[in-house]
Amino acid sequence: MNFRTQLALNTLKAGGYFRKQLETQYNGREQFVMRLRNAQGQCVKGVGFKTFLELESQLIRKECERSSVWAQEWKLNEVVAA
Repeated sequence: MNFRTQLALNTLKAGGYFRKQLETQYNGREQFVMRLRNAQGQCVKGVGFKTFLELESQLIRKECERSSVWAQEWKLNEVVAA
């Protein structure tokens, strides 16, 4: 397991989650971005979509508020991770 995967796993165990949402750049370009957020909702730098794919089998979908950014969230499946 590499450093980013271990960092993501530790963050997820502490209540963090992955969030995919549509973000608008300064120049008006929109794109979907996958970010790891800690329990307080702050982004964890250096962890993104590739790490999400590595941990995908250990994650479950989390309910989140409906919004215009088409957000989707995943949290750690405690049963599989144990």
